[in-house]
Amino acid sequence: MSQRHLPFGTTSSTLGCNIILIYVFLAGVGFILLAAGLLASSGSLIWGSVVALLGILALSIALLVRWFRISAARADLLEESIAAQAWHHQAWVTQEQRAAEEYARAQEAQKQQEKKELDEKVATLSAILNLDAQDFEEAIGHLLAFLGYTDVTIQDGSTGERAVDIFCRDGAGKKTAVRIRQYDPDTEVEYAEVLQFVDAATARGQGIEHLVFVTTSSFTDAAVEAAIEKFDVTIMDAVELVEDMQQFRAAVQE
Repeated sequence: MSQRHLPFGTTSSTLGCNIILIYVFLAGVGFILLAAGLLASSGSLIWGSVVALLGILALSIALLVRWFRISAARADLLEESIAAQAWHHQAWVTQEQRAAEEYARAQEAQKQQEKKELDEKVATLSAILNLDAQDFEEAIGHLLAFLGYTDVTIQDGSTGERAVDIFCRDGAGKKTAVRIRQYDPDTEVEYAEVLQFVDAATARGQGIEHLVFVTTSSFTDAAVEAAIEKFDVTIMDAVELVEDMQQFRAAVQE
């Protein structure tokens, strides 16, 4: 946008501009009166008066024209300033609107991604729950191997009756006993079941050094506290099981 400046500067110099105009006007009046006086002294009083009046009138008109031009210039400058401010404000509003729209799109995309991930987890858990007992044991055995456990051996017998379902060795080579329970998500593993697993696994006299409890549901607070703080049992609930299973499937697909 073009910029223009008043002849005497910005608004702060308006008083100086007016004073200069007054001085010019007074000087012009003085000059005209001097000329009229000279004519009057030479005997032409009427012509001197006419010259004085005409001169003052002409000077007044010139000063008025000058004042109107300055006022018009100030008005134009003010209009341009207001227009510039309005343009900058509109640009700011447009930028804010775009930022808000981009944020809304990002939030919506994030919600869609979270919904997609949740749907995938639900589908994975549903698939695990729909496995029969033997397939479920084999799936957990493969998952343990993927997580770094070795010598994974599934025990024979009924899954629901065994105290230990899988024997293996962890990453440090410690002999590990694993209990797996294919429970409905609403069925929590209680403290008593954790205690029973610990007693049964350590009473076998087979040198068990590490215990793992895997379930498709969750643990009560008391069971979690007992497993982690009291008995040093590694627990895997439905959330962690689903995440590990998804990583396992992705690795297999690659």
